[in-house]
Amino acid sequence: MASFNLENTNFELLIRKNTQVNYLGNFEPTKNFTDNPIMVKINEIFYTSQRIIIDCFIKTNFNEIMNTKMNKIVGYGSITDGTFKLEVRILNFSNDEYLKKKINKGDHINIIGISQATDPVHLLVNDINDIIKLDGHMPFLKLLKANQVPSKRKLSEDSTEVIYNI
Repeated sequence: MASFNLENTNFELLIRKNTQVNYLGNFEPTKNFTDNPIMVKINEIFYTSQRIIIDCFIKTNFNEIMNTKMNKIVGYGSITDGTFKLEVRILNFSNDEYLKKKINKGDHINIIGISQATDPVHLLVNDINDIIKLDGHMPFLKLLKANQVPSKRKLSEDSTEVIYNI
């Protein structure tokens, strides 16, 4: 696989110097793609390229960190379902807005974003409004035990298991 393929789409487009490219206009995403995220579990994030919603708990509180690649401040934190943990990056992050939501370590949330298969695997979230606080709390000891990172399933050639896109 090419090093530039970040594995967040189901295809790879190669353009070489002999490739003819025609501009067909701007693409308008379908309403389904932008407005209706689908519910997935943390360990299923590799099997979709659209917006997803994850029912989870805050493993690490979010904090502002300067991302040198994007040249902007991004919110970094992590979530868990009790078994798997996943890093989360919030693009338009404001620490003040985050504190107003009164979200703490162990709080039950729903979070909306797009899975990114880059190293490390993470969930890319647009802004703090894509985090919805729910009732419930995960005990600290259970948060500590949640340390598995989701990975793609490897199938043997003789396997009959089917992996599908959600």
